[in-house]
Amino acid sequence: MVFVLVFFLSAILQYNDPDPIGWAAIYLVAAAVCIQGGRGYLAWWMPLILVGIAALWATDIAPTFFGKTDWGRMFESWKMTDPIIEVEREVGGLVIISFWMMVLSWAISKFKSS
Repeated sequence: MVFVLVFFLSAILQYNDPDPIGWAAIYLVAAAVCIQGGRGYLAWWMPLILVGIAALWATDIAPTFFGKTDWGRMFESWKMTDPIIEVEREVGGLVIISFWMMVLSWAISKFKSS
């Protein structure tokens, strides 16, 4: 339930992003996958589809900041004053989605096999 709220709030926070549609969509899909997983309506492999999408997206945008900044700058300010930091935060969000979808997939496979 915690990650449903995290992903839902992340979608809401995209309202002032320069490209909000894609980001809000992936966060809302992640929230929906969590809800469906919690209700038992999900196969173990379904969250892995979102892992693939997030990994491809992160791989596409990550070269924008690798070697140009350090991860610590991501937490310096809430304002988006540097486009490199924005991309760094976006990749961080995709990593969080991927991680939780892998945990969810594992949990579903364990629950359904027992």
